[in-house]
Amino acid sequence: MHPGSQETRLAAAEAFARSLRTAEKSAGEALRPRLAQDIVYSINGAETQGVDKVVDRLTRVFPFTPVMARGVWGYAAPNEGGARIEASFDALGAAPRNYSLDFRFDDQDRLMRVDEKFEFGGKPTAQKRIPAPIRSAIDRALANNTPMVLAYVDDAGAPSVSLRGSIQVWGDNELCAWLRDAKSGLVRAVEAGRPLSLLYRDSATRTTLVIKGRGRIAADAETRERIYLLTPEVEQTHDVDRRGAALVIAIDRIAGTHPSGPVLVEP
Repeated sequence: MHPGSQETRLAAAEAFARSLRTAEKSAGEALRPRLAQDIVYSINGAETQGVDKVVDRLTRVFPFTPVMARGVWGYAAPNEGGARIEASFDALGAAPRNYSLDFRFDDQDRLMRVDEKFEFGGKPTAQKRIPAPIRSAIDRALANNTPMVLAYVDDAGAPSVSLRGSIQVWGDNELCAWLRDAKSGLVRAVEAGRPLSLLYRDSATRTTLVIKGRGRIAADAETRERIYLLTPEVEQTHDVDRRGAALVIAIDRIAGTHPSGPVLVEP
C-alpha cells in the first residue's frame, strides 16, 4: 500500500468517527463517497449493512450520541492492514469503557467494514459507607446547580417531591438537611416513619444516584447546630433564626453511576 493510499484510508476513518461523534447530516454526506456499497458497520456484533443504512444510522441521534460527542478521541492509526481509533470517556458516568473502532478497506481504499467495540463498567461492588467521590457530589450538589430531589408520601398518601439545597453527607451512611419549616409535611412524614427517596442527577457528567432511606428529626441542640452549620450559606439565610428542623437520613441504599464507576452502597 503506497503512502497516498494510507493517507486516504486514515482520512476515511477520521470521517467515519466524526460522523459518529456529531450525528450531523453534513458529516454523513461527506463520509458517503468513502464507503463501499456493501459496507458493514458492527456495534458489538449487531450489524448494519449498506451505504444508505450506515449513513442513516450515523446521522440519527441515539441515547449515546451526546456521550460520543464528549469523548476524548485519539487519531486514526494504521492497524493490521486497516486502521483503528480509540476513545475514552473517563469524565462521564454512564458511558462506554475500552472503546475502539476498527476499520477495514476495499482495494479502492473505501471503508468496507467498521467494528465498534466497547464495554461498560460491570456490576458495582456493594460498599458499607458512602465513597469519597459520591460524598463530594452530594456535598457540592447545590453549588454544582444540581440540587437534589427529595420525595416522600404526605398525610393523604400522595407523593410529594421537592428540590432540597441543604442536603449534605452526615456520616459514613447518613445524610442530613436543614428544613426551614419545622411543621412541614416532610417533618410529619419523617415523624410517621414513612420512607424517603432522593435523586441526584448531573447530566454533564452522566452521574445518577438514587437514594433510599428513613429519616429522623434531631431535637438536641448540638446536632441541630452542626447540621445548620453544614448547610450551604444561601440556605442558612432562608432561616437565620434557626426555627427549622434538623433532618438526619439513614441510608438503606444508594445505586447509580458516576465517572469513578458504578455505585452501590448498602450499609
